[in-house]
Amino acid sequence: MSEQTIIENVIIDTLIGDTRENALDFIAFLRANDYTVVWDGAWWCVHFKDVCPMLIGVNTGGVKFGALFNDCSFNTDSSVDNEIKEAAWAHVQNCFHHETEGEMCGCGDQPGPVEIFGKEFHTCKSPLTFIDPEAQTLANMKKLLLLANISQC
Repeated sequence: MSEQTIIENVIIDTLIGDTRENALDFIAFLRANDYTVVWDGAWWCVHFKDVCPMLIGVNTGGVKFGALFNDCSFNTDSSVDNEIKEAAWAHVQNCFHHETEGEMCGCGDQPGPVEIFGKEFHTCKSPLTFIDPEAQTLANMKKLLLLANISQC
């Protein structure tokens, strides 16, 4: 693995301030929870038990730091606190294909509805998208990743 594909090195070399600290904190969380972070040539894929529940971008497409959840099923358990539900709902990536009744958005087709913590959405392949998250959103991302039903990503 080259020095350029180690995510911590890219974060240190390209980000500054709170964005850098938040990104490094998130990567440390991933490593502490047995996730691996692997460069795929465009994004870093977060792996857990041979599944990639999340992609991470650093300095990609105008985004300093971002994370996309892959097509995961989220627990509908009512014990999930409202802050986590609200955080998820606030970061749903609605499908442009669905919203425009047929114009292509890149997902390839109009997806069916997806339930996220009891609410129904029409999402693309990445149902939740976090762009340049601040510290509280980052804390919620960690909880959401742990809640994601990895077997259904």
